[in-house]
Amino acid sequence: MIKRVLILLFVLLSCFFRSQGQQLDNLRRKELILNSQAITIDSLSVIPGTLRIFYPTGSEVPQTLYSVNFGSATLTISDTLLSDDLHYNIEYRVFPMLFEGDFYRRDYDESLSPDSLMGREIQRYAYGAAREPLLGEGIQTGGSITRGISFGNNQSVTMNSGMNIQLSGELESGLKVEGAISDQSIPLQPEGTTARIEEFDRIYLKVYRDNFAIEAGDIDIKSNNSGPLINITRNVQGLAYNGVFEIGSGRADTLRVTSAFAVPDGKFSRNSFNGQEGNQGPYRLSGAMGEQHIIIIAGSERVYVDEVLLQRGDDRDYTMEYNLAELTFTHNMPINRNTRIIVEFEYSERSYARFNTYANVHRAKGGRQWHISVFSEQDGKNQPYDQELTEAQKRLLASIGDNLDLAFYAQADSVPFDPEKILYQKTDTVVAGISYTIYRHSVNPDNAHYRLSFSYVGQGKGNYKPDFGQANGKVYRWVAPENGNLQGSYEPIKRLVAPQKRQVFTAGIAQQMGKGSMIRADYALSNTDLNTFSTLNSDDDIGHSFLIAYSNRIVRDSLTAWDFGTHVHKTTDGYRNIDRIREAEFERDWSIARPLDGGGEQLIGLWADFKKDKSVYSRLSFDDFRLSSGYQGDRISAMGWQKGKAISTSWNGMGSEVRDSVFRTRFNKLKIGTSVPVSFITLSLLGELEQNQSYLLNGDSLLGQSYQWHQAKAMLATPDSFPTKGAISYTFREDYKPWKNEKTLVGRSEDLMFEGRAQSETVGNVGLKVGYRIFNPNDSIFKDIGKKEKTLLTRVEYSQKVAKGLLSVSGAFELGSGLEPENEYYFFEVPAGQGVYTWIDYNGNGIMELDEFEVAAFSDEARFIRINTPGTNMVRVRTNAFSLKSNLAPMNFLKEKGKFARWVGRFSNQNSFIVSQKNRFDDFWSASNPFVHDEKDTLVTGLSSHFRNSLTYNRASRKFGIEYIINRTRNKSIPANGFEIKGLLSHRAFVWFGVGQYITIRTEGELFSSSTASQLFISRNHSIQGQASTTSIKYTGSGQASYEMGYKWKQSENTLGAEQGVSHTLFVQVDLVFPGKASVMAKSSYIANSFEGEIHSPAAYDMLEGLRPGRNATWNIVVRRRLSKVFELEAGYGGRVLSDGIVVHTGTMQARALF
Repeated sequence: MIKRVLILLFVLLSCFFRSQGQQLDNLRRKELILNSQAITIDSLSVIPGTLRIFYPTGSEVPQTLYSVNFGSATLTISDTLLSDDLHYNIEYRVFPMLFEGDFYRRDYDESLSPDSLMGREIQRYAYGAAREPLLGEGIQTGGSITRGISFGNNQSVTMNSGMNIQLSGELESGLKVEGAISDQSIPLQPEGTTARIEEFDRIYLKVYRDNFAIEAGDIDIKSNNSGPLINITRNVQGLAYNGVFEIGSGRADTLRVTSAFAVPDGKFSRNSFNGQEGNQGPYRLSGAMGEQHIIIIAGSERVYVDEVLLQRGDDRDYTMEYNLAELTFTHNMPINRNTRIIVEFEYSERSYARFNTYANVHRAKGGRQWHISVFSEQDGKNQPYDQELTEAQKRLLASIGDNLDLAFYAQADSVPFDPEKILYQKTDTVVAGISYTIYRHSVNPDNAHYRLSFSYVGQGKGNYKPDFGQANGKVYRWVAPENGNLQGSYEPIKRLVAPQKRQVFTAGIAQQMGKGSMIRADYALSNTDLNTFSTLNSDDDIGHSFLIAYSNRIVRDSLTAWDFGTHVHKTTDGYRNIDRIREAEFERDWSIARPLDGGGEQLIGLWADFKKDKSVYSRLSFDDFRLSSGYQGDRISAMGWQKGKAISTSWNGMGSEVRDSVFRTRFNKLKIGTSVPVSFITLSLLGELEQNQSYLLNGDSLLGQSYQWHQAKAMLATPDSFPTKGAISYTFREDYKPWKNEKTLVGRSEDLMFEGRAQSETVGNVGLKVGYRIFNPNDSIFKDIGKKEKTLLTRVEYSQKVAKGLLSVSGAFELGSGLEPENEYYFFEVPAGQGVYTWIDYNGNGIMELDEFEVAAFSDEARFIRINTPGTNMVRVRTNAFSLKSNLAPMNFLKEKGKFARWVGRFSNQNSFIVSQKNRFDDFWSASNPFVHDEKDTLVTGLSSHFRNSLTYNRASRKFGIEYIINRTRNKSIPANGFEIKGLLSHRAFVWFGVGQYITIRTEGELFSSSTASQLFISRNHSIQGQASTTSIKYTGSGQASYEMGYKWKQSENTLGAEQGVSHTLFVQVDLVFPGKASVMAKSSYIANSFEGEIHSPAAYDMLEGLRPGRNATWNIVVRRRLSKVFELEAGYGGRVLSDGIVVHTGTMQARALF
């Protein structure tokens, strides 16, 4: 037992020593027989976009013939590829963990690791006694730990690591364990496009028995059983304990104990705003202090629309771009100017080391329950994390108390010139006769000596604006005031984050009296210090909260019941909630403009419920709400529903009157709906209205914030049991605001929605969703309300398979509208081999500029990654998208026909066309047509188009075959510094034939063109056209070895410049596999380039593929060796020699322990 626990603790502790390197070689190459439609290809998850399948002849299998579940590493193929004797080649890259599925203890005598290419034969070793399971017989383990290094004469030594461990089982005497420890070297945030979030970097360990559990690593803190005065949810890293104890002889007396000690991942924030007409997003979110550029912690968000909690997923309600903090709504959730949106989330903020402590004790005995809870969240002011404070900055924070709006500090550090940093010069300028001292971005070593920090202060409140140009970093530009009004939104000041302390203690008791009566009392004490550097304003840090509630049930019979209740909730001025405890729109219902923090409140309520079987429910309630600031309000509300055999009805309404020292307001709202079956359809009617009348306390004139609206909706829908489903609805709404003290029409809106889905063997599967909206504003009076707008949201889906699979077709078409952000991007340096881009100083000035980064041709040059950041401008756009995939396979229909039919059946064609577009066309047909626009048109703001067609004869034959492929891609984006357009077109033809049993000859010809057009970076504009031809011969013996050699000729020319070149390449590749022992892969190429034109240009780098004119050579060898049942060793060596004599060597080595 001690041994197991020690090993378990070692595994847990090892997770805290995380390296920052990347796994050396995650490339997999295999040979498979595709004899079933679903095949698991690996024990690790596949990196999306890396998987490729090749026919035995060497030509690539179109992606339309298969699909991949990257998380489970499962390959699903079409009937066309099924074969019992053909050996397909597959290559892909893997993550260092499996994101889904079950994990089992490894049995080497039965199978080899899918991660190593050891062949199909099992070599049995005599290592003496069988290996003892790592954590004992009762524990199942799986995964691996990898450590390695890479080095070379063109890079520094880089440490690499990867960890992927799963374990589960029983230690002894019912003590169980489960865990998953994974370390992703490159920090990745999962995409917020699915309902389930897959975590790339997770540490989790749980040891438990029937009555207790201990969790460590990435855990959640939730304030369950802590009463109604506290509501906490935190994603944290730490240690948690949960225990349930039975006191006495029965289970009616239980004691629950929960505790946690952790470090939180982020900070809580709440954004509340209205949607925009015809804008599905993205909507950009901000932090608790108004921070503009934040990263949301994946899966932490809760999104409400009109009080309804939404679901994440591109097939549900919304998607979230966590790295950019952008929220986009799908076609299932139409957004307009009346939509009320609330988003609660956690975002990454680590100015200080922050600690969470939580403890809860809850006892239930018979009809009595009591609880005690403590929660603490505190910043370590002497443990800064992302923020280093000077003594002067600390003194500033100490002087402002809790007034954090004053926590700004002028930040202009005098530093030596550094070409890799964004620096400024300090200078004077005169505008309209007024002299100003300003900062200006400079790359001059003589005057660029100031490093500045800029903070967003609000539009029209600053002197600087973002200036996205050539510099590799964020630059700000001074703009002169106009008529005394500031024109910028940023200032060279730094917002200082003050360390905070938030603590709460709660206690409560609830007693059941009889069968239907209950009384409870709760108390909470809060201690909130918004600035622990300062002793000022500390008199309001402590606060108290009290809650008393009583309910009573009067049962008339077994089907009917009356419930009555009352509650009183009161807080002192200093009390602060940790997180929100009220319903989503509490402030709106009480006509309160600012979010409440919990202090100085008093809420008294009375309510009565009536229930009858499952057919009737009704509630009537009266509430009185007061704030210590002088606000007081009264509310009456009613809600309920009735379900009859023919008619069902629901209602929800309230009316309130509130007043404070300045205003008095009456607010009423009502929602009532009914549904009636009519023949084979259901008719539903829904009516809604809201009325908010605000006056000065002693006045009788309506104020500008007053409003009124009413809405009616009618819908016809088929029952869910129908095979063909459909629903159509019409909604009419009118909005009013006061104008000259009279209710005046603001605008009318009409919405028509249709949704249907049908399935038929003859027609196919059809899905349709259409939403059409017209907004007619009264813009003759309300000038700022906007103009008349028509909005169309559409999605059409279709799929069909005819004639036994002769033709398979699937497609979709979408229309919508939203915003297109003008994002900015920069390049950030990382260890060699872990990046994507390389920097080439084309102009020789030693300054990194955005037009000098290229996709690296070799791993030792890949030292930079591209970081996209939100820009300040958002452009209104219309969106459309179209996709069509087809597969023509005569063999599926002509299997039993004659010779000519079988000959025709050898032909097949796969086609895929996907295009999405964003534009600013006013004309509907132009805005909704994804096909006919010139991408250089300035009204086209975004474009992504991909077309691929593959026509093949004898696709699966090793003896002879022909394939012709057309590939065309076009992409356009508009960063803040102007548009970028990239295109690629290629025509490729393959011919292969087998000579005997072991030799395959393959010939490929290609015509290609590629182009780049940049609005700002003229030097990047090029159009390369060329042609290439490749011939290779491959020998595959009966053993585990293959040998290939070939020749490639390539000619290319830049038609927009003077660059032109011809290359000749000879290559040899050898693959050897020693079953059960080792594998060797070696490849060498000799490249002779002749080139004319400017060598230091993006076109030249593309044409030469990172090499030089003249004679070049590249080589690579990888050796994998199994040392024992649990250890593998891999060594690699690669290099290249350039025509100018430069030789680059790169070596890699890694060891892997398998569980």
